Amino acid sequence: PPHVYDKAADDDYLTQASQKLDRKEDEENLVMDVVLKKEYSIGLVASVEGGYGTDNRYMGKVFGLGFTETARISLFANVNNLNDASEPSDDGKYWYGGRYGNGDTRAIKGGLDYNFEPKGDKFRANGSVTADRVTRNVVQSHVSTLFYPSGDLYRRDASNFRNVSTKVNTRHRLTVRQSVLYLEVRPEFGWSRTSNDSQSREATFNQNPAETSRNEALDSVFARPGSRRYNDILLTRLRSASMTETDALNGRFYANGTLRFPEVPGRFIVSLNGNYDRSETRKDQIYAQAFGGANPSTAVPTNNNRFDDQTPETGRFSASARYERDWTEMGEKRSTKFSINVGSGYNYSRVAHDYNLFAADLEPQQAETALPSLACSPTLIQDLLNSYHSINNDHSIDSKVGFNFSSEPVEQTDSGLNPGFRAGIGLTHKYRSNALDYNTDLPTHESVLRRTNNFSPTASVSFFSSNKVRYSSIYLDYSLSTSDPSLNLFLRQRNTGNPLMIYEYNADNLRSSMTHRVGLYSYVSGRGDKRYYISGHGSFNLTRDAIGNASTYNPLTGVTTYTPMNINGNWTANFWLYGSYSCGAEKQISLCGQLGVDYDNSVDFLTTAADPERSLVKNLNLSVNFEPDYKFKNGSTIKVGFSAEWNNARGTRPDFRPISAMEYWARIGGMAKLPWEMELRSDLKVEWKRGYELAEMNRAQWLWNAELQKSILKGNLTFKLVGRDILGQIRSYSLHVNAQGRYESWTNTIGRYAMLSVIYRFNKSPKKRD
Repeated sequence: PPHVYDKAADDDYLTQASQKLDRKEDEENLVMDVVLKKEYSIGLVASVEGGYGTDNRYMGKVFGLGFTETARISLFANVNNLNDASEPSDDGKYWYGGRYGNGDTRAIKGGLDYNFEPKGDKFRANGSVTADRVTRNVVQSHVSTLFYPSGDLYRRDASNFRNVSTKVNTRHRLTVRQSVLYLEVRPEFGWSRTSNDSQSREATFNQNPAETSRNEALDSVFARPGSRRYNDILLTRLRSASMTETDALNGRFYANGTLRFPEVPGRFIVSLNGNYDRSETRKDQIYAQAFGGANPSTAVPTNNNRFDDQTPETGRFSASARYERDWTEMGEKRSTKFSINVGSGYNYSRVAHDYNLFAADLEPQQAETALPSLACSPTLIQDLLNSYHSINNDHSIDSKVGFNFSSEPVEQTDSGLNPGFRAGIGLTHKYRSNALDYNTDLPTHESVLRRTNNFSPTASVSFFSSNKVRYSSIYLDYSLSTSDPSLNLFLRQRNTGNPLMIYEYNADNLRSSMTHRVGLYSYVSGRGDKRYYISGHGSFNLTRDAIGNASTYNPLTGVTTYTPMNINGNWTANFWLYGSYSCGAEKQISLCGQLGVDYDNSVDFLTTAADPERSLVKNLNLSVNFEPDYKFKNGSTIKVGFSAEWNNARGTRPDFRPISAMEYWARIGGMAKLPWEMELRSDLKVEWKRGYELAEMNRAQWLWNAELQKSILKGNLTFKLVGRDILGQIRSYSLHVNAQGRYESWTNTIGRYAMLSVIYRFNKSPKKRD
């Protein structure tokens, strides 16, 4: 018969971690131990699913599992153009995992998983090998308003991006269980090859272009140069194209040992870790610029070709040791525990970078239609001043020490306060030596060397109470982290990676940034017949000496120049409250919801004048979500929901236009058990957006997905009809505001389609032997 129980950690027989009373039962995994009769300990499980739909949408999934008394091996494959990156569960009945995000993705994915556990439970080996080939096409467009004291600028840009990647990853885990030792070793390896092709268009205006559809202004200024409709307010336009190829190799190694000797009080935990990453990237970019009617400049527009080769190599090797001891004696009501952690790690990074800039000897119309090639044309003329070769060697050693103390009850009480307490402090010291050699093709050489010593303290304290009725806790922590500025900011040379965005390397008095973080968490959950939980968490982050970018815009050339400077005043705060409650005679009603408040105090510079002007934007985000559901006796369910989010931005500049954007949705859905053993799943959702710059984004969209399935042959054969975005209204938008501008984005996503699929499952076990 099967037994259901809480899954303890593999080294629990030495640490007794599962015996702690503060366990959050609602968040733990339950496992089912199925005790098979001997004749059923060898078998085969397989399933295959295939489907085809409108708009040439397709999918295919295959799963196979073979097992014996001591070993199991499974195989799977997933082929689709639905942005589906899922992998099967252990038995292949369900497929889990994420998606490839927005865009239109075609994927071929497969893998092998194995597990070997001889009798005696002293040794176990398991692991997996996965491989995939993914082709992803992404189309994006952005609407931006850039804040300047002399007047806002309005930018439109759009890009087409195609990515083809091939990846192979393998992970393995070996565990050894002895009476005084638990040893775990996990090696991982990965390889990938990626190629990217992209084309983009960008235009900057001195007035907000009136548009009734997405990319209307861009399409006009690039298709009809000189057109009076938008050319009179056009400052500059830029077309670019790029080709990138990347090969990457990575490896990980983790070893952990837990030792507990009968004659020595306490236990020892020793860990060794290592990782290595290396990649090689080759990139070619073409830029073609032109000026508009609002730009009186007589300068020559930029037309050039850039070859960019980078070979980053990074690694980390670390070791740590932990000693734990508790002073619990037989019959005592409380357990007192103490632990000390010490560890050290070495990090290194080496990045070789070759950047070659060439002036393209092309007519403007030729430059705008040319495609990049990784081979350098002999007709190109190299810009020796802006071509460079650099090597960045970064080495650091971090050492840490930590202390933890706890006092906890040994047993649960029936009710009332049953308190426990934990506290911990830690300190990490990081020594870093970072060197950059920078050489141009002219007799110009720069070397930058920075050595830093940073300390990062942490502290935490928590209180909890655990009885048979409820569990409650409160947790407070603090941390300080330091971030060093990039060595590129200490060079005197300019970065001309984008002809319209120049970074002035002026590192006088540039300091490292420090971020203070304080977090507060609370949790209450009911046990037994009362199943509920309420949790809340809040945090506050304050950054000192953040790296800001003072910027100036040259209306004659369309070029924006940025100068890095330290700036103070950036901080964020947030608070989130979550809740869930089940009620009814059979707990058929479930209520859950959340409330969130986020505040961002964003400070940056606007101009590189002698006294740079500070720009402050205050972003407030409020959100609420509520989703109850009901389960009927026949297994049918119904779920409704509502969500609202309000984004508000206020600036200190007199001419700053306040921003107030709303996004909210309502939905109804569920699953219905129909006659003839059919199931219908449906989800209808309506979304509204208000307050966006582009009118197209402020329209409501109705999203309706539905799925009808019928199983026969005792559930082994299933027919499924799926409809996605049945009303054809899905769109993907986002809004972001900071001290230097307002940015709205649109990304393509898979639209409406219908698909019919068939799933067949096969189970085979040997017949009972005499």
